[in-house]
Amino acid sequence: MPVLNRMLAISTAALLATTVFGQISLDSETKVGEAAFGDWNDGAPGVKRHIRPEDLPVSVETVANFPDTADRPADTKPKVPDGFSIEMVASGLIGPRVIRVAPNGDLFVAESKANQVRVYRMGKDTNKPDKEEVFATGLYQPYGIAFYPPGPNPEWVYVAGERRFPFLDGGWQRDHLAS
Repeated sequence: MPVLNRMLAISTAALLATTVFGQISLDSETKVGEAAFGDWNDGAPGVKRHIRPEDLPVSVETVANFPDTADRPADTKPKVPDGFSIEMVASGLIGPRVIRVAPNGDLFVAESKANQVRVYRMGKDTNKPDKEEVFATGLYQPYGIAFYPPGPNPEWVYVAGERRFPFLDGGWQRDHLAS
């Protein structure tokens, strides 16, 4: 119950701030009213929306909207801001949750549903990995990954909720895999 009371207090404070201090300043590109509602088809980096309480529909029934999966159309990529680019580094991962870049440039990926951590050694001047390997397996829904001590030469890779593993040149020696 304290969390609900805190949320109500924050909502009330936001409403009072808007009422007392005036309207929120909106620029000409901000979508308001009915135009503020949309889905992923009209979303893009930088799209701003302002939905007011009076814009929300009145609903008397409960609706369960479950996500559907869809195949990615060939030769499509997510939209990114001008000046940025995006490339596929890896696919086929099972429940990836977090990616961390090691000081040597290796990518560590926690696959929570596969109960493992993968590591990718990135090639020079390319976005494709030169080498891929399971760093640790037999874990229980790994999520957080940290390198210790901080800096260019860590000695350990910590996997949240599990244990630590030696950081041996990015983890390419299989003798430290979890069982």
